[in-house]
Amino acid sequence: MSKEKILIVDDEEIMRNAVKMALEEIDDIVIDVADDGLAASKKIEKNDYSVVISDIRMPGMGGIDLLKLIKEKSDNTFVIMMTAYGSVDLAVRGMKMGAYDFITKPFSYEIILEVVKKALKHRKELLDNPYRNDDPRDRAHKFNIIGESTAMQELFSLIDRVSKSDANIFLYGESGTGKSMVARAIHDSSFRTKNPFVSVNCAALPETLLESELFGHVTGAFTGAIKDRPGRFELAQKGTIFLDEIGEISPFVQVKLLRVTQEKSFERVGDIKTLETDVRIITATNRDLKKEVKEGRFREDLYYRLNVIPIEVPPLRTRGDDVEILANHFLNIFNTKNNKRIKNITSSVMEKFKSYAWPGNVRELENAIERMVVLEVKNELTESFLPSEIRRTVYTSDSDVVGEFMFNSIIPLQELEKIYILHALDHFQGNFSKTSRALEIDRKTLYNKLNKYGIKSER
Repeated sequence: MSKEKILIVDDEEIMRNAVKMALEEIDDIVIDVADDGLAASKKIEKNDYSVVISDIRMPGMGGIDLLKLIKEKSDNTFVIMMTAYGSVDLAVRGMKMGAYDFITKPFSYEIILEVVKKALKHRKELLDNPYRNDDPRDRAHKFNIIGESTAMQELFSLIDRVSKSDANIFLYGESGTGKSMVARAIHDSSFRTKNPFVSVNCAALPETLLESELFGHVTGAFTGAIKDRPGRFELAQKGTIFLDEIGEISPFVQVKLLRVTQEKSFERVGDIKTLETDVRIITATNRDLKKEVKEGRFREDLYYRLNVIPIEVPPLRTRGDDVEILANHFLNIFNTKNNKRIKNITSSVMEKFKSYAWPGNVRELENAIERMVVLEVKNELTESFLPSEIRRTVYTSDSDVVGEFMFNSIIPLQELEKIYILHALDHFQGNFSKTSRALEIDRKTLYNKLNKYGIKSER
């Protein structure tokens, strides 16, 4: 069996020697060193390295330029960036470019040893993944993410790069854009793909239940705890946990989650036994978490632990011809589901679709197509059963939707309520708590109204 080659790049001899000494505990590896980026680039031209450990700030060619060179030669070399605390922003930039991980100086022998061992293990698992060489567009179809717009191609490319690292991912964007599907795509194209993908909607559970849901509990921990129950972090062991609507968690749960991100350990509710965890954390929100941090509602230290690689999932209104592609995709799905044979969507309907701003994004389009397919009696989708807010209004994201309806047409009160609720959700960027407070109704009532209108309220 050939030995794995590792290259250590740092302009400080003491640091090179320290890292080399730590890695000598690993069997079946060959360690090489370089004192700057230029010297490293020459070695990389002549050798295939499994892992390159590089400082970011070096005279001449720095770590970011070296990373770019490595990725141009081979995507199978895992790069670990070393950085001082003040250069973490550069390390995050490196992660977006395809670096596997980064560590901040000073660090212990144990930390660098653990990170390199994980990199070697994950590299092997990734190389064993038959889908590793898929084109991002092909992979997107495999994971049921439809889109050919520039915005989506950029997203696919980013998914492809970050899936090769093990850093925490922070997804943000409007409600209904498909953040859960992006989280699943990242998991499925990573080395963790053979292990569990566990999703939790943090907004759907009260604080007491959310703690138990995430971390589990033991018998007698609280009223109704009649047996031991593992939490989602245990169920996701070696895999990925997706925490949707992370901005909704309480300060108490934030503290426990911070410990998991820092120490990779936790206790079940009511237990004193500490459990170790190895999961990748992907979080999502449509809240402005920076604002939440400034206003003291979300911990700053937790925010930066979770927000290692931020990824924006684009709204449908910015995706050009994807509206037509998605509409036809959903038509095929709901034809099959409802045993229909509707052949196409009329040009007039498609024009309405393309001019509509879709405040509910892909989810709203899916719901509209399903409703039209169920009701349509012809062999094509016509304006007959087009939802009234799409049929009667053409507006941009900043339009006064309610004003358009109140002064230009008379519609059923229930339709007006639906439009106003969607407008409010769009105004508050999908934040259910702020929307319910502004409308002076509780969250449960808001969920019930959306469900009554046929709008899926799981976010």
